[in-house]
Amino acid sequence: MTIVFKKNNCTILKKKDSYELLFKKINKKIENILFESLNINKIITQKKCLKTGICKINFKANSLVSLKDLIRNKKFLNYNNLSYLFLFIKNQIMFLKKNNIGILFFSIDDIICIKNNKNIQFFFLNSNNLFEIEDDEMIVTKSFEKKNPNNFLSPELLTINSIPFNINYKSSFFSLASLVAFCINGKKIDIFNPINWNADDNKLILQPIENTKLYWALLRCKKINPNDRYLLWI
Repeated sequence: MTIVFKKNNCTILKKKDSYELLFKKINKKIENILFESLNINKIITQKKCLKTGICKINFKANSLVSLKDLIRNKKFLNYNNLSYLFLFIKNQIMFLKKNNIGILFFSIDDIICIKNNKNIQFFFLNSNNLFEIEDDEMIVTKSFEKKNPNNFLSPELLTINSIPFNINYKSSFFSLASLVAFCINGKKIDIFNPINWNADDNKLILQPIENTKLYWALLRCKKINPNDRYLLWI
C-alpha cells in the first residue's frame, strides 16, 4: 500500500484496486461530523471504527490526489473543476454548520480530489481546523500559521494576536473564495483590497471567469464584513 494523502490525524492509502482512509479520533464529536460530511456513500465498500480510536473507510475510485498535487500536475483548474471545488466545499461547510462546527480557514493541502469515471468530487480533510460554533462564532483554542503560503486567511484572522479567541464562522467563506481564485492561475488576490475587483492584479486573476456563476459566488464571499458574506450559487 502507498500513502497518497496525509494530514495530521488523517491518512489515505492506495491499495491494489481501492483506497483506505484512516482517521484517528482525537475529538470524537468533531471528527464524527467531519466523517459524515464526506458524501462518498456510493463508493464506500467498508466502514468501521476500532477500539484503538482509529476509523477506517474503504472506497473505490479511479484516482485520488490532493488539490496541491492536482494543481501542480494540471497547471491549475478549468472552469468546471473550479466550480466543483467551490460547490463541494460549500456543501461541506453548510453540513458542518448545521452541526455547529466551523472551518477556520483552508489550506491548499487540506483538500483531496476523488475521480470516478467522469465524476469529480472535492473534500476538506483537516480536523485540526475545525472548531465548535456558538452564536455564529467559532471558539478557537489552537494557534495557526499566518505566514504559511499554503494557507488562505480571512482579513479578520490576520488581526488575531493571542489564543484563545472567538471569530465569525464565515471566516471560511472568505478563505474558500481566496482558495478557488488561486486555483485559476496560481496568483493570490490581495486580501486587503478584496472588494476592489478593478485593481489591476485582482482583475487579471478573475478575468477568465468574469461574469460567470462562479465569479459572482466568489464576490459574495469576499466581503470585508463577515456578516455580508453568503455561500450562494445562482
